Amino acid sequence: MTTTTEIDLMTTTTAVDSLTTATDATTTNTITTTDTTISELTASAATPIVAQRRRRRRSMLSE
Repeated sequence: MTTTTEIDLMTTTTAVDSLTTATDATTTNTITTTDTTISELTASAATPIVAQRRRRRRSMLSE
């Protein structure tokens, strides 16, 4: 899905003027940055939860 969108943006950008090209490039960069940030946030949010579950299991087993 992402690859298809990028190809469509490139094709569209080729057919339009330089002002729109600059806008499309900014939009593409923003989308990429947002995707990366969401992935990083998801990963960093999940890590402590997994660690907490492991700690709880260990404490239950040791009791």
